Amino acid sequence: MTTESYLSCPSDARIDLLEHPEARSMLDQLVAEGVTYGNYSHLTAAGGIRDLVARVARLLADPERGYAILDVGSPVDADPLLADRARLLLVILGTQFGQTVTKNHLSDSPFFSVFLRREGKGGKYIGNALSNNRPGVHTDGSALHDVRVDFMGLLCVRPAKYGGESIVVNALRVFSQLPAEVESFLVQFPFVRQNPYEPENPIPVRHTVYHQIETPFYSGLGIRYHRTRIEGGHRLVGEPLDPEAIHALDTLDRGLYAPSNGHRFLLRSGTMLLANNHVVCHDRTEFEDHLEAPRLLERYWSGECLDSPRCR
Repeated sequence: MTTESYLSCPSDARIDLLEHPEARSMLDQLVAEGVTYGNYSHLTAAGGIRDLVARVARLLADPERGYAILDVGSPVDADPLLADRARLLLVILGTQFGQTVTKNHLSDSPFFSVFLRREGKGGKYIGNALSNNRPGVHTDGSALHDVRVDFMGLLCVRPAKYGGESIVVNALRVFSQLPAEVESFLVQFPFVRQNPYEPENPIPVRHTVYHQIETPFYSGLGIRYHRTRIEGGHRLVGEPLDPEAIHALDTLDRGLYAPSNGHRFLLRSGTMLLANNHVVCHDRTEFEDHLEAPRLLERYWSGECLDSPRCR
């Protein structure tokens, strides 16, 4: 799994907004009308964005790919207006694939800032977004009971001084490599998941690792996985993982971390990783920050509201 820049990533996964002048014109018009990522409520794609949405959708629905990297055309770290424009574009894209379901316990923004906070984590949150920890290869939202995350977008506002590469892994390719008995176990056993936003919830969700999924843009086998959330869930309810479960997860991890199953990119300011959260697992490498301008990615989710007041 070699480190690649945005420009050297697989060409079929790369989208340059400059190639979509209609989408850029539509963004200009919306911004002029006072539309922002916070108040955008269009439910159908306007003409200018339709081709870009279709291009992203093809990549997300492709079980051999499952992700796209979109370059908005310029860095956004030094210009708040450009950053807001990129956020608006990400929300427009995301709402074509479901409702906004981003969980943010720090504010009402649909974006969750992924960065290193020197003062530590906020509230009772036990996730990895606000730390320099490497979370491990995972999908987002696998422990949530009130939303389903279908689409995941990461906007790079500022890269780190060193490290902080984004890693994507095709979980369906990994599944096809598993022994038959491990495949069977992972589609049948309901693992407990500890919710990072409600870590002491006495009734955590139970999900299989692999499952059949139907979304507006993808239908087929999907994954919901975060080893840390699973181990925390089983500790929480006092149900230790037995040897068969540990063997299945260890075997899965060997596939998820195999270099042949993943790609690794250094996102630059103004680029977005757009992912099908049921096909692609992701991770990041550890990083070292500039003291005056720390690494900042902003995460956005869309999908299905199950029982959440935060859905819009």
